[in-house]
Amino acid sequence: MKHLLMLSCAVCVFNIQPAHAETAIDPALQKMAACKKLQDPEAYKSSKLETFKMMLAGKDGWIFRTGPDFKMDFSFDASSIAKLQKIQKLLADKGISFYIAYLPNRGIMAPAYLPDNSDIAKAYDAKQAKTSYKNTVKTLQDADLNIITLDHDVPAEKFFRKTDQHWSTNGAREFAKTVAAVLKKDKSYDDIQKMEFETTSKGPYSFNGRFGESIQKLCGITLAQEQDEETVTAPKVKGGAEAGLFGDAPKPSITLIGTSFSRSAQLDTNFLGFLKEYTQADIYDATISGGGIDDPLIAYLSSADFKTSPPKMIVWEIPGHYVLARKDALFLDEIVPSALGEC
Repeated sequence: MKHLLMLSCAVCVFNIQPAHAETAIDPALQKMAACKKLQDPEAYKSSKLETFKMMLAGKDGWIFRTGPDFKMDFSFDASSIAKLQKIQKLLADKGISFYIAYLPNRGIMAPAYLPDNSDIAKAYDAKQAKTSYKNTVKTLQDADLNIITLDHDVPAEKFFRKTDQHWSTNGAREFAKTVAAVLKKDKSYDDIQKMEFETTSKGPYSFNGRFGESIQKLCGITLAQEQDEETVTAPKVKGGAEAGLFGDAPKPSITLIGTSFSRSAQLDTNFLGFLKEYTQADIYDATISGGGIDDPLIAYLSSADFKTSPPKMIVWEIPGHYVLARKDALFLDEIVPSALGEC
């Protein structure tokens, strides 16, 4: 089975170059330029700071990590592709469709917010990064892997947070629309029990982005808070249907395996809820916040839940800043023998 989003559409989001007004001057961002620790790799050696290496102030309040956000090579090596093909086939043999929801990273989507006067930013080639991402998506699709990428235009400021690596609530909503559209074309979708879900807004809230925590530790600088929208998704209840919702309902036929993008312990953007709403189906949450891309997948495929009540579809959410090639993909070797029972 092969579900392809047209490549020309799947990457149309990256053609957006948002025109922003005159750059707002944030005193905290001005102070960042004078903090030498931010550009000192040695300052990030603690386990809590390693993933934030190295932070750079951009325009209009944007903060970038020069490692994950300025990634220019998205290629998967042949060995990793072969492993993914084997996992997808073994799951297909069990009647399970396996989808990889592969996000773009912040650098690709927000080049207009890079600083003009930074040598580090000038060394980052957003066009090269975009080309590498597009080519990788096509390579994976040509290998018959079920890859889902963002399929419509979303300005960067409406998809990612400025001072945090995660997407905003609107970003989660928009990507859920894309994923749901693909899942609804799956051959097993018609056999899935449908349930109507409704998302309601609880209003805006202010928060401190995760980059701000690290900047405070390194430089003693406090960034301005951002705002987002809190949303909650719940089943639509009609008449006396409550009993059916909490009775002997079958296990969900779709499983989401994700990172903190799918569920964050502190600033949840409700991706799971939006996915339920747009698929009109209940979804089993196998996400582990802070577990990376490997721990949740291995844990779920090794679990009793998977073995006794396998789903019809699995969605594996992977942020684009993760490397899924060479030594970083060795965990895929664990999945085939231990979780899927094949050598």
